[in-house]
Amino acid sequence: MRKDDIILLIPNIEYGGAQRSFVSLANALSDDFNVIVCVFYIPGKIGFNLNEQIKIHELDPESSDNILGKVKSFQSRLNKLNHYISSYKVETVISYLEGANYLNCLSIAKNKIISLRGSIYSDQNINGVIGYLRKFALMPLIYSKADSIIVLNEGIKREVASMKTIPSNKVRVIPNFYDSNGIQLESKMAKPGGFEKLYLESNILVSAGRLAPEKGLNYLLRIFYKFDKSNKNFKLIIVGDGTEKISLLRIAEEYFGTRLIWQEGMNSDFLSLKDKKVFFVGYDKNPYRWIQGSKAFILTSTAEGGPNVLNEAMIVGTPVISADCPDGPRRIITGKVTKPANITYPQIFDRGVLMPAFLPSDPLEDKKI
Repeated sequence: MRKDDIILLIPNIEYGGAQRSFVSLANALSDDFNVIVCVFYIPGKIGFNLNEQIKIHELDPESSDNILGKVKSFQSRLNKLNHYISSYKVETVISYLEGANYLNCLSIAKNKIISLRGSIYSDQNINGVIGYLRKFALMPLIYSKADSIIVLNEGIKREVASMKTIPSNKVRVIPNFYDSNGIQLESKMAKPGGFEKLYLESNILVSAGRLAPEKGLNYLLRIFYKFDKSNKNFKLIIVGDGTEKISLLRIAEEYFGTRLIWQEGMNSDFLSLKDKKVFFVGYDKNPYRWIQGSKAFILTSTAEGGPNVLNEAMIVGTPVISADCPDGPRRIITGKVTKPANITYPQIFDRGVLMPAFLPSDPLEDKKI
């Protein structure tokens, strides 16, 4: 019996929690459907592996900084998406992330399912006049055309409910799913070079994810600099890649000096590692091996939806310390969404520790782990 075709749509499948969840969903659905993945562009380096039977199509790799160019690219992508919907006779399109969600909602698909992965109102990338229009005009108007809206948690659901154009029966909460056995198995794989010995002889703190502004890693570097003054046997390992890498390297070198910073591509024997303080190990398809054996996993994001890596650190058995940002960390660590009044930090729970939330405008010096 022939499988039905289904399209999964996302801007890219490079790095990030949304991309990882997207690929996991595509691979899971490929058992029962002919999955066609559509992306805005196919990167030179794909961050996650799609099953070999999954087809992948590029809609339009062109991007622009001006409004006219953006409209042209959007129309080109929409035309291409509609072409694939027609040619494959697809009824259902599932999309991840804002740009892809807009395309899906305006497409000719009969069943449009969009997935919202993070807080809308706390996302520091949605700012200024354009950000205001996106939050209070474009999203309420365009998202109302979706047949189903999937959100990661109750906090995001409340944000969507505030958009009066969207009926509440369209919105469903479906948390991320995890292959706990697979994660635990991968976490036991050997670390490269001299890192195994480094973990045995030092106290390691780890952060992992895209090197992006909203991940707050600039805060983490400054905090670790102050922490290091009285905790010399600790080292910080940052797993991931992204647009902020050069900026974060500069900050780390400013605080610790170039000699104490290690980055991907340098010698990784133990003698080359043992005197370093901060390590940028780059993107790794298996971040779990870095988290396993560390003293704590640190999350300093300014906003999150359902941070995969926080759950994954818990699955590995590593203690977690997280900024109490909207909306995911509190739900994951406490099982609750609403913050109590008059909080005193740190808040210590069986599943982890919550610290004050960060804002892009915060002075860094008064934030402590």
